[in-house]
Amino acid sequence: MVKKISALLIVVTIVCVAHIAINASNQSDKKVPKKLTVKMFYEQVKNNKCAEVENLLKKYPALATSSFMAKEKSIKLEESTFSCCSPLFVTKEKAMVELLLQYNSDPNIFHPGLNYTPFFRALLEALITKNFDLPNLFLKYGVDLTISHRKKKDKKTPFFQSLVQSKKTEWKPIIDWFATTSKDPDFVDSYGRSLLFWTVQQGLFDTTKILLKRGANPNKKNIFGDTPFSLALKSYAIGRPVMPSLLLMLTYGADLKTLYKKENLIHYFLTYCKDQMQLVRVLSLLIKKGVDPCALNVQGMTPLQRAALLGAAEAIKILVGKAAVPVDQTSDGVWKVAPPLILALSNNMTSSVETLVSLGADLTKPIGEGSYPIHFVKKSVMLPLFFKKNVDLNVQDSEGKTPLHYAVINKNQRLAVLLSNAGARRDICDNEGKKPCDYNPISVLWFN
Repeated sequence: MVKKISALLIVVTIVCVAHIAINASNQSDKKVPKKLTVKMFYEQVKNNKCAEVENLLKKYPALATSSFMAKEKSIKLEESTFSCCSPLFVTKEKAMVELLLQYNSDPNIFHPGLNYTPFFRALLEALITKNFDLPNLFLKYGVDLTISHRKKKDKKTPFFQSLVQSKKTEWKPIIDWFATTSKDPDFVDSYGRSLLFWTVQQGLFDTTKILLKRGANPNKKNIFGDTPFSLALKSYAIGRPVMPSLLLMLTYGADLKTLYKKENLIHYFLTYCKDQMQLVRVLSLLIKKGVDPCALNVQGMTPLQRAALLGAAEAIKILVGKAAVPVDQTSDGVWKVAPPLILALSNNMTSSVETLVSLGADLTKPIGEGSYPIHFVKKSVMLPLFFKKNVDLNVQDSEGKTPLHYAVINKNQRLAVLLSNAGARRDICDNEGKKPCDYNPISVLWFN
């Protein structure tokens, strides 16, 4: 009985060893296909024989990642090359490409001669055919988007970044396609820079719009603390035409508390937006979304004071009309004695003066320690506003000076003559006992 069991064990052992040897042989065959098999495989791939290729891959899965060197021109594989590091370079047929990807062909491998990957080759083809089925297929099978896919020297540059940095307008369809189809619209590179960040940096408005509509975050910070929105603010401040992108980001959730050089967004646009119609649009949007229209800038001025100083008449209308800011609003500190009207008069901003007056600014209201708006007039074109309101042309300030005193002191002949002709007296003395012409004796000739 013992002998029978021993004999049986020996037979089982022999069978197992033989089975293991056969499997090992089969596995060896699968891992290391013969050169002739590789050549046949590449030819079948090139001729789009899907059934034959699948049979070979089932038997030799390693063929999917094999390379091949062709010696005969009859087996030409790809534009002027007879060597190939991946079967993905041999075919452009969707079914064949998917079959190869299913067997783990590498879409990220760089061709040594062509200096791009199978994925990038598919994109170049899509530029011609306008058909993005193959690129979509590569995305489905997890192509690595953290590399460039073109040129070895750019290998570490993320794919999207490498496209937008190229500044090749003919690549825009690829950029827009990727922005539209990428699984994550907030995909970032190793520095935390998102797709939206790169489109803003390169001024690609249409692509920026695509990404924002897909939910890309305009407030996503990179490792340096910059966001797509803050980048757009910096770009606009140096004169780049990114206002459309800024408006879009404000519409799609840009952080309204963002400060630029320690000032809020209303002060930012008052400073940098020179187009009055664009300024109206953006200020209306900011006010509607709740940005404080009375916040002070770093100098301690309110937006209304700043608008008056800059001559931004349309902005004044928005601030007083839509934001209900008082027309004579001032701030504490040094600017407390400088209402918007006085700032506009002092800086010869005629349009601001006219707008403020039309909105209710009082031309007879004293300023500070006894001065009046008419004392700050420097341009003769502004006088009709005061004439219309019957302002006292001989009113004296705390130093006893009349508007005519200041006109003569500043050697503003035209203004002095107009004041005199309208009733300003030349015989009034100030606190020093001086008449207007005492400050400039030659001015006597102006009135003859």
